Order: sequence, then C-alpha cells, then structure tokens
Amino acid sequence: MKIYFAGVMFLSLGILPAAVQESVGATNTNVSASIHCKGMNAAPEQIEEYLSPGEMIAVTTGRSFAIRLQSNPTTGYGWQLAKPLDNRIVVLVTNNYIHPDTKLVGSGGHEVWVFKAVGPGPAEISMQYVRFWEKGRPPAETNVFKVVVK
Repeated sequence: MKIYFAGVMFLSLGILPAAVQESVGATNTNVSASIHCKGMNAAPEQIEEYLSPGEMIAVTTGRSFAIRLQSNPTTGYGWQLAKPLDNRIVVLVTNNYIHPDTKLVGSGGHEVWVFKAVGPGPAEISMQYVRFWEKGRPPAETNVFKVVVK
C-alpha cells in the first residue's frame, strides 16, 4: 500500500517534510507535518510512502521514498536498521517519529524513514523493533523491504 508524501528536497539539509501526507486506506491515521524555510525556493518532491514489507519498492535513481512503521516509544521500543544499507544503491536521509492525533497517554504513532535511491540495482532494507538498551535480545518485530532502483 502506498501513501504519497509531499516533501521538499534540500541537498545540503536532507529532506524536510512539508505540506501534506495523504493516507490511502492502509491506516486510520492521516498525519500532516510542515517545516517552512525562509528564502529557499525549492520545488516540492512527491515521495511515495510504503507501509507493507511484502510490497516491492521500485524507484528511479535520484528519487526519494519513505517507509512508515507503527511505533510506540512509550514502551521503550523503536525501529532501527537491522543491517547496513548498500550505500551504492540506497542511503538513509532521515527518520522521524510522528505523534498520534490523540491526547491519550501511551498511544502509539508512526516512524517515517526516508531513503534516497542513489544507484541502480536491488537492495534490502532490514528493520528491527527493539529497545536499544536490551543488547542480545531478539527484536519484538522485524520487517524486510525489497527495493529495486532503476
């Protein structure tokens, strides 16, 4: 399932979320974030957002894409890369936690990980949901996203 994310690309600053995220039926949460940068005239880049690890991510070299994962840092858990990326194909730009729309204490939100396709070929993005201080324990959850860059 894809979600489209409007973002602004600044090469020296990475990708800054902007404008609107539009959910496409995979989640009940519609989240929007905006960051305004004075004096910068950059055209927004539409970033496809992926929710399902079973879905192949096909992207063109030079384009960015995002992976959105449910997360609840109040439990101590967070997502991290389970193994290094093949930086010849995909690089990590940023990751951010998006708070839920509710004011209920302990409610989970989402982590949005933004990557950029930098070279052609296949790659895997392996993610694990862990408590960073619990070394040697198996992750509570794992996800592997398969990426093909053209």
